[in-house]
Amino acid sequence: MHLNLLANVPNEMAGNTFRCWIAPGQRVECALSVLDQISSAAWDGFRSFRHGGMEVGGILIGARISHIVHVMDARPLLISHARGAAFLLTDDDYESLDGLIQKTNAQVAPEGFEVIGYYEAHTRREAVLSETDIEIYNTRFHQPSAVCIVLKPNNENGTIVNVYIRDPRGEILQTELEGDSVRYEEAPRPEPAIAPVQPPKLQAQPHVRAMPKRSQRTRRRTYAILLVGIVMGAAVMLITRIRSMISGPPPTLSNTVQQQPAGPPPPASNAIGISESLPTQNPTVSSSDASKRNKGARNRRARSRKQTR
Repeated sequence: MHLNLLANVPNEMAGNTFRCWIAPGQRVECALSVLDQISSAAWDGFRSFRHGGMEVGGILIGARISHIVHVMDARPLLISHARGAAFLLTDDDYESLDGLIQKTNAQVAPEGFEVIGYYEAHTRREAVLSETDIEIYNTRFHQPSAVCIVLKPNNENGTIVNVYIRDPRGEILQTELEGDSVRYEEAPRPEPAIAPVQPPKLQAQPHVRAMPKRSQRTRRRTYAILLVGIVMGAAVMLITRIRSMISGPPPTLSNTVQQQPAGPPPPASNAIGISESLPTQNPTVSSSDASKRNKGARNRRARSRKQTR
């Protein structure tokens, strides 16, 4: 399957950075995310066990535009490793590869992509195409511009990557790494016209009938009069209570003490039976005159007692 032009590829490539390899009349641009993916798979296989690890591989997905091949994705191919730890395919593994290619093409075709080649990791061999690799390349990826990426984990140099591509005549060419990477930016989109801002609609408020000013004044005056009356009534009740507390409770009949009228004691009767009547005390007389009269009366009573004896 060969695809010369895809209209939607630039949008898919926007924002991605590509590592580039070139050959006469050919150019391979592989996304850095794809390189990281297949390099990590190669290192995982290398660390799976000692003495070279396990070699892995898979298919490459992308698009061809003119003489440039864009590698956009990769999917692993699980093989039985019936021929050892190297990436060597059996007949059953070839059937699995054919099924994976057919299934992947059906899935990515709506996006404008297709299977454009394959990759494999050499953990036990050099990072060059071997006879078994060329067999896969010739039988399953024989169309022009088909790509093959060979990786080799290396503790000193990281991951060694060699890229191969077919020319229009079908010959396999080894590419050379280009110095600078390429990053595709998304084409600027026209800014949408700014719609005028509509002012918010004012909601109708319910109509409230205003109270006449005269009725408001009359109501306020009535409230003031009622308040003054309440205050005055409370003041009168408070004064009355204070007065009752000061005067005390009224005296009762049982607590009343009979008081004798003020004045000299009653006259004493003599032996003869003649009682001496004392003159009543004039309240207008001074206290000195009253004391003198009392003294004279006592003297007379004393003389009367002597005579009686």
